[in-house]
Amino acid sequence: MTLTLRRSLLCSHLALLGCGGGAATPLISGMVTGNYEGTMFTATNGFAAEREGKSSIIVLGTGNLNCASATAADPPMGNNGLISVASLTPGDFSNVSVQVMKNDGNWESSGSNKGTLKITAADAAKVAGTITYSDDISGRAMALNGTFEVTRCP
Repeated sequence: MTLTLRRSLLCSHLALLGCGGGAATPLISGMVTGNYEGTMFTATNGFAAEREGKSSIIVLGTGNLNCASATAADPPMGNNGLISVASLTPGDFSNVSVQVMKNDGNWESSGSNKGTLKITAADAAKVAGTITYSDDISGRAMALNGTFEVTRCP
């Protein structure tokens, strides 16, 4: 399934990627690169969170990402990737939904369920793994690839 979203259509993810209070939470380790329509980026921040009654998420990018950003109204400035996964437990996950976002004052998001995620380690404090995602959505290149270790939100 391919999904392209503009500012008014991503209500469920707005609350997840907001500008949230506090400093950005840097990647603990790893290197993830992304592509939004030819705009390449390297993730410097990220977190993982479980959502009651919904899929869990791993968010990686250049925005002011932190656990508090889960309740803000708008996504942070920068480029970010949002991975939705059934659970934050070690294992291999295919057909994972990945949304790649760009916010330069007028944000956009596009993605599909063509991601492959391997969670290699997870405990109460952190989640580590590898994401592989690439898609061409109506001539628009989207990608999110690499290894990561991020803080797990309480």
